[in-house]
Amino acid sequence: MAETVGGVIERAKRILQERGDGIRWTVEELVAWLNEAYVIVAIQRPDAHSKLAMISLVAGARQEIP
Repeated sequence: MAETVGGVIERAKRILQERGDGIRWTVEELVAWLNEAYVIVAIQRPDAHSKLAMISLVAGARQEIP
């Protein structure tokens, strides 16, 4: 199930009983909290945000990951 940031923010606003443009919590503040949650999940569960891919290597130690 793919969830959008907008969908998460709208559900959070409903739970917080926030109406309109955000009197107590602005959308920017809610997005900041959501981004912090993403970072915490990635730190605790690296496999939740990892990707397996084949890349072509070039000569030398420095490589670029797409």
